[in-house]
Amino acid sequence: MADTRNSSQFAIMKKNFNNLKGLTLIELLVAISISLLVGIAVINFGRDIFYQNYLVSKSLVSENEAKSTLSRIVTELRRAVPAGTGAYPLDTVSSTTLIFYSDTNGDGVSERLHYWRDGLSLKRGLTSPSGSPYTYSPTDGSVGIAVNTLINATGTIFSYYDQNYDGSSSPLSLPVNVASVRLIKIDLGNLSNQVMLRVLKDNY
Repeated sequence: MADTRNSSQFAIMKKNFNNLKGLTLIELLVAISISLLVGIAVINFGRDIFYQNYLVSKSLVSENEAKSTLSRIVTELRRAVPAGTGAYPLDTVSSTTLIFYSDTNGDGVSERLHYWRDGLSLKRGLTSPSGSPYTYSPTDGSVGIAVNTLINATGTIFSYYDQNYDGSSSPLSLPVNVASVRLIKIDLGNLSNQVMLRVLKDNY
């Protein structure tokens, strides 16, 4: 009888131990799961913050780059003059390409400037004249990236207006006759500006 009672008590104790053991394991798994979820949430939050900071930083760099380039193009266009060969100040005009002559360094000799969209970038080529009499190489002497990533990656960058421009006129239709151009608008997407060509102004 005593052996039977002891066996029953042992069985109950064993069952209780197994129950306790199982419950502890479940609690451990729950704790691990919660920790994993919290960890994933923290990682995702940190990643989102980092990505947002990256986008803001990239946007600021792009804006500063565009602002600097826009200012330079406007200055160069205001200084537009005939080429050293006597060619017209404007060479090639289109919605994404602009070639003109300007005395960029104030030495009395005009350089050939070439701006054009290449993929997502705006590039700038500069060619100084050489020889006597002056000639300009048909290829750009030096090429650099003016804007790495254009906001205006597919639209019109350069628009052209004649002497009838009143602030709200439509741009000249392409192809444009360079002799008709008096004002050029540059649109880089996030920034834009317009410049009157002083050397060509007539009734302004």
